[in-house]
Amino acid sequence: MQNMAVETTTPLLASATFTGAAKVQGVINSGMPSSSPFDFFLGCIISDQTGIARIERSLDNVTWTRVTPDVKINTNDVTRVWCRQTSLTYYRVVVVNGATNQTSFLLETGFSSELVALGDSNVVTGPAAQSVLNTDLLTGVVNGWYDCGANRSIALQIVTSAGVSAGTIVFETTNDPAQTGVGVALTPANTTSAGHVTTVSPGASASQMYVGTVGRYFRARISVAFVGGTVQAIPSFSQSAASAPASGVNNIPQSNTFFNDTTTALGISATFTGTARDVGVAAAATHRYSAFNAFAFADQAGTFSIECSNDNTTWRTAATVSLVVNTPVTLSVPVMTRYHRTKLVNGAAAQGAVMVNSSYTAA
Repeated sequence: MQNMAVETTTPLLASATFTGAAKVQGVINSGMPSSSPFDFFLGCIISDQTGIARIERSLDNVTWTRVTPDVKINTNDVTRVWCRQTSLTYYRVVVVNGATNQTSFLLETGFSSELVALGDSNVVTGPAAQSVLNTDLLTGVVNGWYDCGANRSIALQIVTSAGVSAGTIVFETTNDPAQTGVGVALTPANTTSAGHVTTVSPGASASQMYVGTVGRYFRARISVAFVGGTVQAIPSFSQSAASAPASGVNNIPQSNTFFNDTTTALGISATFTGTARDVGVAAAATHRYSAFNAFAFADQAGTFSIECSNDNTTWRTAATVSLVVNTPVTLSVPVMTRYHRTKLVNGAAAQGAVMVNSSYTAA
């Protein structure tokens, strides 16, 4: 059962905001609220330009707070936002247009007894990047909670800016955020995958995926303030339960990442020191890689090494090998520090050709 209605079809100018009308379910009879047949408040948006949409709610139709992160509006696609509704609470949809004037726009809102034709997943754009202690990355609110509605699982991408040197996120879920001390850290006992991560400490310019089963409410809370940069979350919710990936280390997908370090020939006795590669997590945190590997080829003799570091300042040689003229070599070391890099010291003759590559591998 639904009572959806068109709110507007008037196109928005670039960067303009449309704030929908306040809607409420339930009436007062003899001082008692009546029950509502509807469980959800919905918004349906179609636009020929990109933008964002969110739902806000109010107890008095004066003070409004957001209850969903910003949902990305895709061009000429159906975008839906929704949340569970409570009788005698006001709801509205807010739409912010992108950088180009709209020529067509439709917003339909209302209440429903079920989520109809929403598809299996909903990708949302979280609030601006954060760094402050205890801020929830999905709402941008200190100690806030995101209402997952009818969703049963989340795939959450965590992205950090350059310069991050410290910071930790804890993933928590609950069915009642009003209860004191509530907020269960997601562990193997209440997720579908053994070895599930409960926290991450991503480094600079990192991107990590977290997958888990959620209760009614979920948050990705900054439990250790971020230093030197910021962190942002991009979640995708699903009405299907989370399932274990085919492969992975603690639900962080395994991957192989390679780097082109250099092809610039070195002069006599010159040294090439590669870019520091960052695993992306602090010590004692789960990560996806098991080895750092390096390849080198040169048309002159020299010495080739892998170096490692805990802090990107003090470097130690982890493995080394002599370069033979026109003979490729490879090195590999287990990942036991956060940072790794390659180093090549040329011999007594100038190079005419050189190639250095490196990679992180999961196995």
